Amino acid sequence: MKRVVLAFLVLAATFSVLAGYARADVNSFNVTNMNVRYDLYSDVPGGRLRVDEDITVNFRDYNRGIFRAIPKTYKNRNLDLKILDVKRDGVEEPYTASESNDNEVLKIGRADKTITASHTYKIVYEVSNVVTAYDQYDELYWDVNGDQWASQPFDKIRAEIHVPTVMTNSALPSPKCFTGGYGKNTNVCKVQDTTGVVEVETTAGLQPKEGLTYVIALPKGLVPAGIEQTAIDKLAGYIFFFLGLLVFPIAAIFGFIFWFTKGRDPKSKGIIVAQYEAPKGLSPAEVGLIYDYSLDSRDLSATLIDLAVRKYIKLHDEQKQKLFGGIKHSISLELINTSMEKLRPHEQKLLRAVFPTVTLGEKIAIGSIDRATMAKEVEAIRKELSEALTAGDETKYFSRNPRTAKTVLRGTGIVMIGSVFFLFVDVGFAIGRILGGVSLLLFAQLMHKRSRLGVDTLDHIKGLKLYLETAEADRLAKLQSVDQPYAAPSKTVDLYEKLLPFAVALGVENSWSKQFEGIYQA
Repeated sequence: MKRVVLAFLVLAATFSVLAGYARADVNSFNVTNMNVRYDLYSDVPGGRLRVDEDITVNFRDYNRGIFRAIPKTYKNRNLDLKILDVKRDGVEEPYTASESNDNEVLKIGRADKTITASHTYKIVYEVSNVVTAYDQYDELYWDVNGDQWASQPFDKIRAEIHVPTVMTNSALPSPKCFTGGYGKNTNVCKVQDTTGVVEVETTAGLQPKEGLTYVIALPKGLVPAGIEQTAIDKLAGYIFFFLGLLVFPIAAIFGFIFWFTKGRDPKSKGIIVAQYEAPKGLSPAEVGLIYDYSLDSRDLSATLIDLAVRKYIKLHDEQKQKLFGGIKHSISLELINTSMEKLRPHEQKLLRAVFPTVTLGEKIAIGSIDRATMAKEVEAIRKELSEALTAGDETKYFSRNPRTAKTVLRGTGIVMIGSVFFLFVDVGFAIGRILGGVSLLLFAQLMHKRSRLGVDTLDHIKGLKLYLETAEADRLAKLQSVDQPYAAPSKTVDLYEKLLPFAVALGVENSWSKQFEGIYQA
């Protein structure tokens, strides 16, 4: 019951924190007024349109800012978008830009600051190649607010469009406006055409994903003809995306070269012969570390069993009958030898972590061992044992410390992945950095390197494992061969106890114990 209550409290605390972040990121606001001025210039093909947007929003909750999607292409033409200025309440406001659905999406605001109430954002930008040529006239067709406001209604939108000359050609179609969502026209807007200026405004509020659009006919020749995008132009628009993707293979190649030159073991002799003894001078924990580069709970359990075999501790299994059948096992450890001069440093640390007072006859249940003390000592054991087996020459078992060998690639990979959340440049760069970071993390797992002695010892350990897990029937069959590679010593209780810790460290204790059924009863 306590665990359930604790889990509930942890979840509640977690969700409350997440809820706090969520409130700071919600899009709970409406646009009370959007006032835009457009100035059309005829100095470039297709015309150049300068846009000054004043967007007043009312945040009903804490928020970090707004998103503004501005088109980068239109009718098979590149608009050559340039962002000139972004302000909030008359002061420069930071923003980041990304691309989505042929739009430049501005994320305006600061990640470390929230705001509420009413604020006015000013966005100034230019687009070119905006005028479309038809047989009888040219046309400027533009969405004022766009349809990318998924959750925000607009109370009022107004736009002024200034053209380069007075349009007196009565044969031209009159300016028009439309409102509504994509593919729908509700026409809650009005147009006023004065000398060189067209005014457009809504006559009712717009719902989320509804926009205001205006269409203005221009005399032929007022603006130079626009430039259509070629296939090369379209491809050029994706260059930044593909450059970003290249981060992945570059990082993967770097990780491979780093591993190939610094992380590979010397070549093994390739012949594994059954061994009936552990490598001389090595404890079960050291054998486990050399075998898989890691000192895990299995190796520590093997150390405790080895200490029991060597008569330093005694294992007690108290069995009780369960209320509804079955047997409940309660395992405890008893310290029966306090003379630690012959023990290795990691064995001494483990004993002191298990037995706080280190007194003869001290007995402790497995479940009551101080976990904080144990975790601290285990971390110290991992560090010291890895360092003890590592050196720059061939007198030790590792050329690179298995604890720190992966640091360079792992650190670089984590930074690459984490940078996506703090510095978003482009979708391609985001994908490239994530995949590149993952590839470095994978290569980091291979960045351990044994010495020549370590590789030879590994072959010995593999031979010991082969012997420990080979069934008796298979061993007897092998005895018929000329070289008798599996000719093993006679099975005795002493042999079983001697090699059991190493069997545990190598994960073959079940196979080893099964061979002694009927011989070892206790």
